[in-house]
Amino acid sequence: MYQICQNLAGRDIQNITELKEALEHPLKENVFYDVDLKVYCFADGSVWKFSEKEITTTAGDRFFQFLASEVSELYRNKVLLKEENQKLQEMSVAMKELSKNVVTLTREEEMLSMKMRVHDNLGYSVLAAQRMLMQESEADQDIFLSQWKQTLDLLNKDNESVEGEQLHRQVQERAKTLGVKIIYTGEKVWGSHISELMDTILLEALSNCVRHAGASELYVKLGSEEQEWIIVITDNGQKTEKNVKEGGGLSGIRKRVEQCGGTLRISAESKFSIIVKIPKEVRR
Repeated sequence: MYQICQNLAGRDIQNITELKEALEHPLKENVFYDVDLKVYCFADGSVWKFSEKEITTTAGDRFFQFLASEVSELYRNKVLLKEENQKLQEMSVAMKELSKNVVTLTREEEMLSMKMRVHDNLGYSVLAAQRMLMQESEADQDIFLSQWKQTLDLLNKDNESVEGEQLHRQVQERAKTLGVKIIYTGEKVWGSHISELMDTILLEALSNCVRHAGASELYVKLGSEEQEWIIVITDNGQKTEKNVKEGGGLSGIRKRVEQCGGTLRISAESKFSIIVKIPKEVRR
């Protein structure tokens, strides 16, 4: 109690008046008063709480009792809890902002997917119509009409995703309609995400190789290095210009590849080729 009085007032405290005065105006160099928690933090690291209680004896005498309780551990835990709560509030704000960003990114990805499908389907429909008219044959009429119906449905709202086996089947049907043979070489074991991305690229490559190079064969070679898959797509079509400008289809594919942490490069040195590199551990 002597040390407490020295910390509060720098001297002995003889009566209740002096004690109240010391509690109301403690020495600032020795004591920090926490207004929120109503405790006294001393320079030695200890924390004290003072409470006043009136006591009346059976004889009717009245006394005032001051109780000094050390609450150092409780205070430290309280401060720690307050800091943790502050961090949680900051994390909550950050999570809300992140959630908004996720919604925005998801919407952008859906819009990109829609744009790619519209571009892809329209291009293929035009090529299919051109091929049918040039051959003067009605053999592909049902496929041709079905494709245009899909394109119109897509423009009118049909935004259901095409993936997996359905996407691979669409590639094969398109190649058959356009009269292009797809020749696969290289690695036989592909990750599911590689197969799906490759089929997406092939849908665009099929239309491009027929429209720009008059190709009849599309070569797909898949290899691997320690950390990544490598897809190289070429064709047997005519040589194209060296300065290839990316349209909506190739630009959309590039964005899909980059979203997976990969790279897409277009070369037209000796013949047109698309080189795609995708990490084996795909970024989601």
